[in-house]
Amino acid sequence: MVLSVASPVFQAEFFGPAKEKSEVILVQDTTKEAFKMMMDHIYLKDVNLDVSFPTMYQVVNLAEKYQMRSLMQKVVEHLTKLPLNSEEVVMEITSLAEMFPSFDEVSGSLLHCCASFLMENVFQDIRDISSFTAKYCEDGRSSEALKLLSLLKDVSPRKLKLCKENEKIEKKAKQSTNQTNQTSHPQQGVPPPLRHHQAVNQARPARAGQQFYRVLVFILLCLLALVSIFCFSLIFFVWNFNVYNR
Repeated sequence: MVLSVASPVFQAEFFGPAKEKSEVILVQDTTKEAFKMMMDHIYLKDVNLDVSFPTMYQVVNLAEKYQMRSLMQKVVEHLTKLPLNSEEVVMEITSLAEMFPSFDEVSGSLLHCCASFLMENVFQDIRDISSFTAKYCEDGRSSEALKLLSLLKDVSPRKLKLCKENEKIEKKAKQSTNQTNQTSHPQQGVPPPLRHHQAVNQARPARAGQQFYRVLVFILLCLLALVSIFCFSLIFFVWNFNVYNR
C-alpha cells in the first residue's frame, strides 16, 4: 500500500489491470544500494546522498522509472549543494543535470554553474577548449562537453556567478587566509582587484621596455640596410668608372 501511494508505477503493478500475478516483483537494472535509498525515501527515512556518482545515476534512474518526483527533487537539491572543485565533478554533474527534463529551471542553473567553473578555472585560451572537446569526445561524453561549450556564450568572464555553496566556501577561505596571513604577508591582505591593479602597473614598465627595444632593433636594422645599399651602390659606381676609363 505504501509503495503504491509513493509511485504510480508500483500502484499499476500491484492494483492495476495489468498487475503482476507473482507475489515477487523483480527490480532489474539497478543496485542494492540505490534501491535501498529509494525505499528509505518512500518510508520517510533519512537518505544519505553523499555517495559516488555511479550510485547517484542509479538513484536517478529509479526515480525516473517509478515516476517519483519527490526523490528527483531531493537529488536535484543535493546536486546544487555540491562544491565544484574539479573538471571531473563538473562533467558528472552535467551528466546528471541532463537527466532531469521536468526540472529545466534547476538543471539549467546547474549547467550554467558548471560552465562558469570551466570558464574561470579551466579555459585560458582556445587551445584549452580544443583539448577539452577532444578529451571528452574520446571517452564518450561528447554531448555533455558540447552542452557546456554551448553555454559559454552566456557566461561573462568578468561577471561569473558561482553556486551558492561555492560562494560561501570561497568567502570563508578568503576570510581565513586574510586573518592568518595579514601580519606576516601584508600583500595577501590587499583585496584581489587591488592586487591585480598593482600587478598590471608593475607589468607595464616591462612591456614598455620590451616595445622600446623592439623599435630600437628595427631602426638599427633599417640603418644597416641603408648602409649596405649605399656601399653596394658605391662599389658598383667605382667599378663602372674604372671600366669606362679603360
